[in-house]
Amino acid sequence: MDLKTGAPRGKKKTQVAATKAVEKKKTCPRLLNPALATPSRCLASGSHRKKQVSRSVKAVLHFPVGQIGRYLKEGRYSQRIGFRASIYLAAVLEYLTAEVLELAGQAAKESKKIRIISRHVMLGVMRNKELSKQLVGVTIVHSGVLPSIHESLLGNGTTEHATKLPMEDAAKSPEKTAKSP
Repeated sequence: MDLKTGAPRGKKKTQVAATKAVEKKKTCPRLLNPALATPSRCLASGSHRKKQVSRSVKAVLHFPVGQIGRYLKEGRYSQRIGFRASIYLAAVLEYLTAEVLELAGQAAKESKKIRIISRHVMLGVMRNKELSKQLVGVTIVHSGVLPSIHESLLGNGTTEHATKLPMEDAAKSPEKTAKSP
């Protein structure tokens, strides 16, 4: 710090004076005197206007609360829509999206891919019990089908069941032959 000017080293006296002037503008003299401090006077001057914060930021959401609220109003779902309805709907949509993306990311990781495609979304959703119940009749475009083979086509590793005839079973067991007329 320079002892003569009172400025930090490397800064000139004019730069220090300019920063002090900016700091003075930030504090309104009306706020210093409680008798004069009325919110309307300070806000009218424009120096103490609060920064606008969106409802998405206030609700700590990534989905647009205002846009969802506008769609709710334009959709005519009800005559009146509360302001919390759009916040709640945005939160639910964000949660479901995060859940589906997490499942799709796991499916992509299993198939050793970096990008999530519609096939991964379908595999992730259909492997989850709750989501597969909700999306029973939904078709995801370009996703293919679930890999599955019907149990009757698999066989148990032995071919005895396929080669046995019903007549051979009857001949081996004496109980069945005695009961038949």
